[in-house]
Amino acid sequence: MKINNFLSIIALTSVLLGCHNNALPSNHQSNHISTKQTLSIDEQLSLLTQHTWQFEKGENLIDENLKLLDGTITLNFAKSEKRGEMHDPDYDLNYQYHFSVDAGCNHNSSIVGFDKTTNKVIKIKTMSFSTLVGCYPDHETTIQHFIKNDNISYQVDENQLLFRDDNNQTLFFKKKP
Repeated sequence: MKINNFLSIIALTSVLLGCHNNALPSNHQSNHISTKQTLSIDEQLSLLTQHTWQFEKGENLIDENLKLLDGTITLNFAKSEKRGEMHDPDYDLNYQYHFSVDAGCNHNSSIVGFDKTTNKVIKIKTMSFSTLVGCYPDHETTIQHFIKNDNISYQVDENQLLFRDDNNQTLFFKKKP
């Protein structure tokens, strides 16, 4: 009887260890920004303007142009100080930011709007400017269209910036050294 109990305990232990070793791996080295973020929208937007952001990677990409993005792409943001002809006259100037994209070919500039209470990009009435060089692939325009598209969310911390759409396509940028 003692031998049967001992063998049962060994068998059960083996099964449990086998299940543990076959568990799905956890992703402890994820590039996602912590969801425990306690920064206010204004603090996040301030961080956004303090750095040049370099494209790092994309995840869950289904758009063929987004799949072509590479590390040559940089983003810069600057808080709008006074309303100009590029700004939306109907949206709060404090949440309109100059936005530029450079990938070594074109240089695109525009204004992007941010929601005052959520981590969402807001569609505003604005114009865009470009050096109009015929580039292929046109990373600058691809990034600009993605970020200024409908239903884009963002997250920013000291070292990383990400933009995500409703299809969970996510673009990661890191603080440029």
